[in-house]
This record gives sequence, C-alpha cells and structure tokens, in this order.
Amino acid sequence: MTDFLKPNITAEETVTALYKYIAFFTTLRSRGFRLAYYEPNYLSPTFATVAGITFSILAEQLWINTLFRPPPRRLYSNTRAYKAVEYVGDLM
Repeated sequence: MTDFLKPNITAEETVTALYKYIAFFTTLRSRGFRLAYYEPNYLSPTFATVAGITFSILAEQLWINTLFRPPPRRLYSNTRAYKAVEYVGDLM
C-alpha cells in the first residue's frame, strides 16, 4: 500500500492508493464484515493529510463478521472428539 507520509507523493499515486483502500473495505463489507470499533493510535499518533482531509495512519480496528453463524451444538455431540472432551471434563 502507498505510504501517505512520503513527502513527494503524486496526485495519481494518491488516487490509486485511495481506490485500493476503498476496494479493500468494500470487499470486507460485501463479505459480511462491519467495523465495530475504531480508535486512532494515541501513543504514537501519526497523521496524514490527503486532499485537505487529515486522518490517522495507524489505528486500532475491530471488524465483526455478521454473516458468521456457528453450527448448532447438537452437530458436535455425535463426534468422538466432543465425547472425549466431555469425558475429560467429567474427570476434573
């Protein structure tokens, strides 16, 4: 990805990089991911300005996949591994 802190970044490089970032996040959304939490890095704040908009380069992000559904527990109950785990749990 493009380093927005590079001093001589051209307008073409900026536009190309932004399209790549937008495509990446659009793909995440199309696969069910949603941004649940965002926080800029306060310990080592690093900001860049692109087209008059200042944003944090480094940040903590938490993405949640809203399309994920774990299988019901009853599907596991017939497997040998699940029975072994239950058996070990009974011994403790």
